Amino acid sequence: MLQTTDYTPFVTALAVFPDQEGVDTAFSVTKGTFDIGPEGIQVAEEQLPVVRADECWDEPGTSSIRYAAELGFTKPATDIVMTGHAYAPAERRGTSIDVGLMVGSRRKIIRVFGDRCWDRTLGIAHFTDPLPFAEMPLRYERAFGGRDQVSGRDGPQPRVYAANPIGHGFRVRGGEQALTGMPLPNLEDPKHLIDSPKDRPPPAGFGYIHPHWEPRRRYAGTYDEHWKKNRAPYLPADFDPRFNQAAHPDLIADGYLKGGEEVKIVNASKSGLLHFQLPRIRLSADFMIDGALHTRTPVWDTLVLEPDRHRFIAVWRASIPCDKQVLRVREVVVRCLDADIDLGIDLG
Repeated sequence: MLQTTDYTPFVTALAVFPDQEGVDTAFSVTKGTFDIGPEGIQVAEEQLPVVRADECWDEPGTSSIRYAAELGFTKPATDIVMTGHAYAPAERRGTSIDVGLMVGSRRKIIRVFGDRCWDRTLGIAHFTDPLPFAEMPLRYERAFGGRDQVSGRDGPQPRVYAANPIGHGFRVRGGEQALTGMPLPNLEDPKHLIDSPKDRPPPAGFGYIHPHWEPRRRYAGTYDEHWKKNRAPYLPADFDPRFNQAAHPDLIADGYLKGGEEVKIVNASKSGLLHFQLPRIRLSADFMIDGALHTRTPVWDTLVLEPDRHRFIAVWRASIPCDKQVLRVREVVVRCLDADIDLGIDLG
């Protein structure tokens, strides 16, 4: 039986499954939940469990991901994700506002509009003025994307915006969706603002990208007859590890976060600007395999910011190949070697 011994205040899970090369590998995931308070960063009293499968906001397939699966392959770099709402200051309600996120060298801005739709005047397409809003969900349902369909010999043929099938504003030439009255997205990239019904901007978001959406889908590899005969059930030879990155491409860090990075969140909290530094925490993971001890240093490969709740989540991951020794993997022991905040435990 796989066991975890966790000497940190966090939550650790252990699993064994083939890596992308088909080699049986032991993976450990340590997940820490932190409160963002007026006195700084503190370990949260409630430590969230490790997520074992993608959890959507609403019905799977028709809504965006709230929490992505965490017990999986190691990522090439840190995913930075933010969920929550945009909050319009009272003096700016009814106009657009910019929501900003900065984590170290990563910076992203999304322009948030009240509800609008397309209209026509003298045959010229334009959009209506945005309605006033106090808060707006920062979800891909509010970004550009969606579905349309065209008439074919065998009936309606669906057309889907591959980068965001659940958004709105997507319409194809000859499609059945009428332009007049069609909603525009609430979330836009200021560098790619919509000006024409023909525009196809990249979806603006801070959240997770579904595995079957672009750009992740292009990295999944080729699942054809050759794969069935020569590789299945393992991943195809052309699988790209970038598939494991679930954050928006603008929010994939250059390498792994180390701690100490500055974080700024603008217009995504009722309390105003959130400004803090990520804690520096150094972990070790000792894998017990066939009576031998193998020490690895976990990497920080996921950061989830939840400004609505004034908290963030850190996920560290470590792995070790254990081919032909799967049944002899017994335990992972996780310790905190160093930290620049009070973890409420003895370090070492």
